[in-house]
Amino acid sequence: MEDVAIVPLNKVCQSIAETREAINDLKAEEAGYEQTALSLMRRNERTTYQHAGVTLVRVPGEEKLQVKTTRERSATAEAPPTDAGPAPGDVAESAANDDTSVEG
Repeated sequence: MEDVAIVPLNKVCQSIAETREAINDLKAEEAGYEQTALSLMRRNERTTYQHAGVTLVRVPGEEKLQVKTTRERSATAEAPPTDAGPAPGDVAESAANDDTSVEG
């Protein structure tokens, strides 16, 4: 009985295969961006760099790049800015996390 095709399950399997292919392509693309970033950081003698919710850190002793992202980036990109000012908890949070300087 397992030889009978289940069309909806076939469609789900096809979607999974396509999604994994897209993920693999994006991972390869990201690896290229990371190599370019590492080269630019070496050329500009930077050990860290931050922009657009992404922090790049050169690993000491190794020629690798550590990439960190913040969740604020995705939330900020989706929600348009308002003129109402910060929410009650935002002021304390932004003051506590005000370490936005980049060393290098």
